[in-house]
Amino acid sequence: MILSVTGLTKNAYMRDPGDRGWTNLGGGMVGAPAVAHVNGLTHIIAQSRTGYLVHRTQNTGYHPITTSGRCRNPSAAAAGTRVTIACIGMNRHGYTLTFDGTQEQPALQPLRDIGGGLDSIEVMHADNDPVFAVTGGWYTAREGGQTWRANTYVKDETQSSSWQRLSLPCDGPLASTLSASHWFSSCQTGSAMSVLVMDANKTPEVFTVPGRAAGKIGIAPVGDGSKAVLAVQGLDGYIRYRHVTMNGSVQAHWTQLSGAANGGVAAAPA
Repeated sequence: MILSVTGLTKNAYMRDPGDRGWTNLGGGMVGAPAVAHVNGLTHIIAQSRTGYLVHRTQNTGYHPITTSGRCRNPSAAAAGTRVTIACIGMNRHGYTLTFDGTQEQPALQPLRDIGGGLDSIEVMHADNDPVFAVTGGWYTAREGGQTWRANTYVKDETQSSSWQRLSLPCDGPLASTLSASHWFSSCQTGSAMSVLVMDANKTPEVFTVPGRAAGKIGIAPVGDGSKAVLAVQGLDGYIRYRHVTMNGSVQAHWTQLSGAANGGVAAAPA
């Protein structure tokens, strides 16, 4: 699993499996940079302080990734040699583009509008086709007399498809990823984190793990795809992770990493 964060200095940082610390990637970023891995290249897509998306690998510096305007909360996922980016425009619509992940400096191209009135967006791949999981739109009824929870939705890349509502209301950004056999999603719900896991038989399991996340949540499949790593930034700024399966959390406690972040964490399979 590869993790990416923005540190307290606003520089982007990356952590590969087995690393004892974080690699400083520089920049002046807002929120957790998106991360995707293709054939030995780790792609970092970040929102700069001016609101535009920039891209780099572990071997290059930052450069623009799109000819379009400002876009926030980037997400990325790889399928084969392709990397798909998703983000939220100034009009709260979702936007996306796909590039060749074998290239260290992809060609500039425009973002494509996929609609919606979104607060968060996550891209993943099903059978090599992009799928988008989001929060936004209408809201659920007030729960416990205190909290409005955002509804969650999913749709594929085709223009004709519509947003399908999920039964996972969230208090913050939705994290979502697909392996060959399982679909994992997670978000903050009250004082705990809700986790939804679904297998190939489309049997959903929903459970909670303790803890509060600040900002973006990272989730990535590991091993044979029946398990995922859930990574969060705690309210104290430190990054922690734990493994989850259809049977619930594997560990009783979170494992804390060194360093503090600002804006959450993104994750990708190595």
